[in-house]
Amino acid sequence: MYNRPLVFLFLFLIGWVPKEAFTQSSDISFQHLSPEQGLPIHYATGIVQDTSGFIWIGTMAGLARYDGVRCKVYDHDRQDPYSLSDILVRSVFLSKNGTLWVGTQHGFNRFDFKTQRFERFHFTKYSERSDYIRCIEEDSRGKLWLGSANGLIIFDP
Repeated sequence: MYNRPLVFLFLFLIGWVPKEAFTQSSDISFQHLSPEQGLPIHYATGIVQDTSGFIWIGTMAGLARYDGVRCKVYDHDRQDPYSLSDILVRSVFLSKNGTLWVGTQHGFNRFDFKTQRFERFHFTKYSERSDYIRCIEEDSRGKLWLGSANGLIIFDP
């Protein structure tokens, strides 16, 4: 049995609560990013935002940095040892200290924001497939856990 005065009081109080308390904010906006803004390809493999607000997008055709207007693309250049280790980006990760890490089809990369260059790391000593970095996570001690095509790699930067 319901206590009628309590039900009435509950319904009365509900009437005083603004309807906005039960709705989601409508301040969310979406923007379609395409090759017109410089994205190298429509297919994204990873995305992260850095501490400066740039959006980094991994693609099958390099890494794109989006500034809110256009993209700057970083790719692999065989003649440049400071470019991405491969054009096919599989994962993008921002560590707790603000470092940008990029896993590719052939290697692992750390981006230096000051020089705009990549430092490459390879794990072929384990196997050729260990260089295929699919995912990246960080533990409480700052070590990076890399999921490769050959298993797990714990990397201490």
